Amino acid sequence: MPLKNLPTLQQFIDALDDHIWVKNADGQYVAVNEASETAWRHSREYIVGKTDEQLFSKERAECFKRIDEKVIANGGQRTVEECAALDKEGNEVWLETVKSPIKDETGDLVGIIGMTRNATRRKQVEARLSLTSEIFNNFQEGMMITDHNANIMDVNRAFTALTGYEEAEVIGRNPSFLQSGQHHPDFYTELWRQLREYGQWKGEFINRKKNGSIYPQLATISAITDESDEILHYICVFEDISLRKAHEEKLRRMAFFDPLTNLPNRVHLTHLLEQSIALGEKSDTPFATLFLDLDHFKHINDSKGHLFGDQLLAQVAERLQAMQAGNATIGRIGGDEFVIILTDYDGEAMLLDIIDQTLGVFNTPFVFEQNEHLRVSGSIGVARYPNDGYDSETLLKNADTAMYLAKKNGRSGYAFYSPDLTDRSVQHVRIQSALHDAVDKEQLSLAYQPQYRFEDNALVGVEVLLRWEHPELGFIPPIFSSQLQKRQD
Repeated sequence: MPLKNLPTLQQFIDALDDHIWVKNADGQYVAVNEASETAWRHSREYIVGKTDEQLFSKERAECFKRIDEKVIANGGQRTVEECAALDKEGNEVWLETVKSPIKDETGDLVGIIGMTRNATRRKQVEARLSLTSEIFNNFQEGMMITDHNANIMDVNRAFTALTGYEEAEVIGRNPSFLQSGQHHPDFYTELWRQLREYGQWKGEFINRKKNGSIYPQLATISAITDESDEILHYICVFEDISLRKAHEEKLRRMAFFDPLTNLPNRVHLTHLLEQSIALGEKSDTPFATLFLDLDHFKHINDSKGHLFGDQLLAQVAERLQAMQAGNATIGRIGGDEFVIILTDYDGEAMLLDIIDQTLGVFNTPFVFEQNEHLRVSGSIGVARYPNDGYDSETLLKNADTAMYLAKKNGRSGYAFYSPDLTDRSVQHVRIQSALHDAVDKEQLSLAYQPQYRFEDNALVGVEVLLRWEHPELGFIPPIFSSQLQKRQD
């Protein structure tokens, strides 16, 4: 049954916003819609019956003709042109032209129908997708997109550069193949818990590359949901932080290790000493702190140069480390001063053996360039926990005091700390400090002592002596000045 009140062809094409036109086999326009009239700025009556040469510029007409010939040769619909244009409001729009040959029942060509439609929205979407893809692939961090089951859907170029895996090798796989095996299963359990509860996880992985090497990476994983909060995708952004970790380790070593000897420095050694104190207090176990100082090191530096002195210190450190007597922790706290913490010795006899072994590192000469040999000795002061101190500062100070007693006793030996050593040390410091003010405060005076010739008891001269009378300490005997000089040496 035929439908009634069907629109005519003209009504049909006029109802469309797209530009629609029909040409006959001779290239003459036989139908156009209102959108085409508006775009071409000609009435339908003017357009119908004319060819492209009569309506457009020569270059444009020749272009249309070539396109028509391609469409006819192709035998089917074809997108022939995309171009920018201005709409009624003067806004830029993208137009897409589609042409198709018209044939009769016998297959003969009777014309061409064309349609130009507004493709601005599609072009905008394509542009956004292209931009997103460009950003995705040019992102310096590795990126990985998975589906809701965590199977990989896409990766960027940085992913390949960082892991060594090509896109085709990973699509459809679960990222677990990247695991290094260095994380406990609880690590991944907590990761997924945070993703479910908060929609994001950020932390460090130790993962494995295609070549088998492991590396640290900083990663952020985000869950992408729909309007119903159902998981659609997971996006992982990560970077290789190997260099950062190496730099952090370098800074850590600079902060806690002596760069010349690679031994713990004062800060680190003090921390280790405090750990030994805590352990000793908990287990009621004594330990010893040895303060080792090279004898006459200042003279070696002055005569041979600081480079020579540094080489000597490095060799001393190597010998101390090679000795490995007992459970020893060795550090250099500055200059030619080394500290050894002994926490594993059985009685005083074993401690004395370890001290003798330590001094034994100086038994053979140190060898330098040009086969130069140098014999050096050292002095050791010993402070024991808990008898000689309950904290790191006191133990180091008392071991230092004992070391100076060892030097006073002739060097190349050792001495144990005793309380009267501290008392004498404090007295030395007090007198040394007061001596700086003695001249300004007029505390120094001269004493004259006559000199006689023994044979006839005749006066032959006068010896002038400098005396120091302190208002609180009284007369200071001359012996203190020589002791102060030895202390400084």
